[in-house]
Amino acid sequence: MAHTPGPWKPTPDGDIVYATNGKQVCYPLSGLDGEREANAQLIAAAPELLAACEVLLSGWDKDAACGGNQLAPEEKWNLMAQAERAIAKAKGVTP
Repeated sequence: MAHTPGPWKPTPDGDIVYATNGKQVCYPLSGLDGEREANAQLIAAAPELLAACEVLLSGWDKDAACGGNQLAPEEKWNLMAQAERAIAKAKGVTP
């Protein structure tokens, strides 16, 4: 089973999370006002978090298999930057 493709975005009040294709991903979200909005941000970041983790791990696996010399330094920084952007989105922070 596959998840709804991202990116996902919460409504301003944090009640609903939608995919860019208009499909409703999650409704209604529970919690206090600030908590509900934070939950929505975390849920909306799920596709990017998954993708960043998959890319990061595959890059490190490839690098480790070659003695740590397979990836160029800029590739390593790109992997880290992708993960940092996904984490920032999950926390509702602009990187």
